[in-house]
Amino acid sequence: MAQAPNDTLRQKIRENVEREYKLKYPKLTAISIPSVILDKIGGHFALVKWEAPEEQFEEICFVRQDLEPEIADSDRHLLDILIRQIQEPTLLERIFSKNVISGAVFLLVVVSLFVSFYANPTNKEILAIIGSIAGAAGGFFFGSQKNTAGS
Repeated sequence: MAQAPNDTLRQKIRENVEREYKLKYPKLTAISIPSVILDKIGGHFALVKWEAPEEQFEEICFVRQDLEPEIADSDRHLLDILIRQIQEPTLLERIFSKNVISGAVFLLVVVSLFVSFYANPTNKEILAIIGSIAGAAGGFFFGSQKNTAGS
């Protein structure tokens, strides 16, 4: 019987996490990953239980979408990882950002006006419209950029 895709993904995550823990902590005597939570906050979480001489630990390991584990050295480090993941914009957020949308509209307007101008090059009204709309759209697009040089 074939494994479900999520089972295969969980197994791959377990293998990668175990490999990273053994590299980071070579004195481990036992490691187990009893639970893997998929697709939360831009990645996955693995509950890791491990033992070293005279020590036992249980902690959470964050696994990025590319299945590379990020072992947190402390709760604060794990929190930093989570905050970074929450603040990182997704591909859709990047595509539908104000700058991309306004840039696409600007480009569409300019291209359509140039096509109209070349279809009827003697129409001076189209040339005047191209100039005024290109100036307004360019001013809006480039003027809406925040000045981050001083901050």
